[in-house]
Amino acid sequence: DGLSSILGVNVAWLSFGQQPEISDKVVRQHNLTNGGAVYVVAGFIQLYGGHPAFPKKGDKRAEDEKVDLYAIIKGAHYAFHIAVAGPKGFIVPAAAEKTVVIGFYLKENFNFDLVELDWERITEVGHRTGGAYTVPTDADWKKITNFRDRV
Repeated sequence: DGLSSILGVNVAWLSFGQQPEISDKVVRQHNLTNGGAVYVVAGFIQLYGGHPAFPKKGDKRAEDEKVDLYAIIKGAHYAFHIAVAGPKGFIVPAAAEKTVVIGFYLKENFNFDLVELDWERITEVGHRTGGAYTVPTDADWKKITNFRDRV
């Protein structure tokens, strides 16, 4: 990854000569958007009485399982992956299978929906390419209206 950064090329191209499906610019924009969504979710968890925590650098579980956020809600411990909706749907890494996946669908004027993407449905309606699933935003996901009722 370090050499690809220095050269300004994609890791897949450098390693295998393959052109990525998504441009580096789109990946960088997605990472910025995803970071903002993680903070929004953490804020709502805290507003509803939960205790969010961000993974620390070197957290092996967070790296391996794509954990964006930990939280204690009503005494239960959760590991969350936040998937921001893009033009083709939610992109969910297969490695996040042991997390609770929250879909963040940004609308206009500070409006957004939070939905829980369950793994059975992800694998059922999603299209797997490489290490991730692309899943539609309109697949009848369970809407999250607050974090107080999470059990």
